[in-house]
Amino acid sequence: MSVKFEEKEFGKQGRGNEGEKFKAKQLTDDSVDASSFDVLSVDFSEIAGADLGVMRQIILLGANKYLKNLASGSDEASQVAAMVVKAGLAGGKSKAEIAAAIRSGAIKF
Repeated sequence: MSVKFEEKEFGKQGRGNEGEKFKAKQLTDDSVDASSFDVLSVDFSEIAGADLGVMRQIILLGANKYLKNLASGSDEASQVAAMVVKAGLAGGKSKAEIAAAIRSGAIKF
């Protein structure tokens, strides 16, 4: 089993001072191997329990969240690009140009 999960506690805002707390398994950053499509698809199948309906739901939720973050500029590449521009290290390039270069792999950190 190559996929790793960790328990994380989350808070859900309640009406009072104390919100509801719950724990959920979350994937660790290093748990999914994207070195090849074959390896990635095996990890994806493991995460979803080889259930096509679950795989579909994961794709829909993940893609919609990713596209929402991308549109709002809150994805990781946009955030890094904003820091580069703010630090004056953009070399005349816009935040969008730098973010696109990061996403494409042309700029690596």
